[in-house]
Amino acid sequence: MDWPRLWWTSALAALCVVLAGLLWWGWRNRRRRQSEFPALPARPAGADRTEIAEPVTGLYVSTVYAGQWQNRIVAAGVGRRAKAVLHLYTDGIEIERIGEEPIWIPAAAVEEVGTAPGTAGKVMVTPDGILLISWLWGDTLVASGIRGDDLHAQVPWIDAAQQLAGSGTGTNTTENPNGATP
Repeated sequence: MDWPRLWWTSALAALCVVLAGLLWWGWRNRRRRQSEFPALPARPAGADRTEIAEPVTGLYVSTVYAGQWQNRIVAAGVGRRAKAVLHLYTDGIEIERIGEEPIWIPAAAVEEVGTAPGTAGKVMVTPDGILLISWLWGDTLVASGIRGDDLHAQVPWIDAAQQLAGSGTGTNTTENPNGATP
């Protein structure tokens, strides 16, 4: 039997277990530190299900503190990535996450809708790679990011969502700095 090889294999396996435990511990502590967040808003019973834009499919990337694109929020399960369908209704926005709880954002909570080059968990080369929804969750301004499957299909959705937000001041950057469209 090759004892040095067995020892190194066992040491590597133990190191992997320790690292996985530290990752789990860090995620748990982050969730505890973010206990100031209330439960996610629930879609009102009997709410209007009239969509005002075509749904956008893509990948729900993360929710972060607004302005802190690497500070992921993990409270209430919003820290997990999932395939998603983004719906825009007359009374709010629903991020329907496949395999996870949906995120309902009431229209009154929406602050700004636009694009960004990245958010925690995903950074794109293009300046409009992530569709970003800034909204008030309790008293905290957060931003939820979705990587759309088709960047051109999300442009009308963003325009309609900006009207819902009532701001019309989103950062819809559909042009690159050199003036070429993506």
